[in-house]
Amino acid sequence: MPVFNVFTRRDGSMRHFWSGEMGSGTADPGQDPRGAPDLMPLWTILDSTPEGRGGDWYPKLEYDR
Repeated sequence: MPVFNVFTRRDGSMRHFWSGEMGSGTADPGQDPRGAPDLMPLWTILDSTPEGRGGDWYPKLEYDR
């Protein structure tokens, strides 16, 4: 079964921060499939890190050029 893991290194120590199984099984009928998040949007990857995307960064429909 594939698993998505997030590790962090602080003060010279490597630690496991978070993980999620990437299967699509359900626990009970009618529930949404469980598993790791879809990693395609950049903000989802940032949300999986210990510091996250920051408090003032949210996706927009349009960006200034």
